[in-house]
Amino acid sequence: MVLEQDKPQASQAQAVLDEQQYQKDLAQYNQDLEKYNKEKEEYDKQQKKIADAKAAEEARIAEEKRKEKEKADKRAAQYKAIEEKYAKQYADSLHAYQNAPNPTPHQIYSGYKAGYVNKKNYDTRNKEINKQHQAELTELRTEHYTADGFPFVNVGTVTRDAGQLLGDIAMGRGMGYRNISAQGRHQVELIMAKRNLLSGNITESQYFEQTGQSKSKKQAYDKQQDEMRSAQARAQVAGYLAADAKHWQSVQVEIMMPNIPLKVHQHCTQLKKLMILQY
Repeated sequence: MVLEQDKPQASQAQAVLDEQQYQKDLAQYNQDLEKYNKEKEEYDKQQKKIADAKAAEEARIAEEKRKEKEKADKRAAQYKAIEEKYAKQYADSLHAYQNAPNPTPHQIYSGYKAGYVNKKNYDTRNKEINKQHQAELTELRTEHYTADGFPFVNVGTVTRDAGQLLGDIAMGRGMGYRNISAQGRHQVELIMAKRNLLSGNITESQYFEQTGQSKSKKQAYDKQQDEMRSAQARAQVAGYLAADAKHWQSVQVEIMMPNIPLKVHQHCTQLKKLMILQY
């Protein structure tokens, strides 16, 4: 119990204690505030990094889309220019056919068949126009696929018989015109798949499918050939063994010493077993 005369001293002592506690709390507060400010500063930096990275990624995606659209628009314009060019040539050819001059009396007298000749000329012109048309489209597709790094299957050095079959195909004789090696046919199938893609006759998915089928056919043939060679080797070994046995049997008859034929016979039997185990 604090006496009345001691109250001022007690109050002063409590004030000192309160001040000390306040200073202690203030110091802790300032320390916590400093820690908070540092953590908030780091958090703000990280948030800015995330925001900057997101903005950069969005800008990159937008730029890629812009470039893709620009490339697509440019290519569409290239195809459109070719189509317009040859549409005009087809129209001019038709106009020339429809407005072909009438035959002269001399031509009529000579048996000149104007309608037949005009139609033949029209068909010949259109055939040549179409050939040039398709050649330009193929060249443009080749340019685009090359620029895109399209993964065409590597054919390798074309074999002689593959070259011969390609010549047959160019003359309209078809893939089955000539019997050639499996390697040669595999190369021709790969080349024709590429030609069909560049000509616009098949899609990219069909190209991958066709080249995959072609590879599987060659692998199946190679496996068959390996099995045949293995069977031939086994048959050849069996022939060697039969001849070997016959030879040693004759040796047994010729050799007079009783212990030698037995050893020779045992050697032959062991050799036969060994060869069979090996194959």
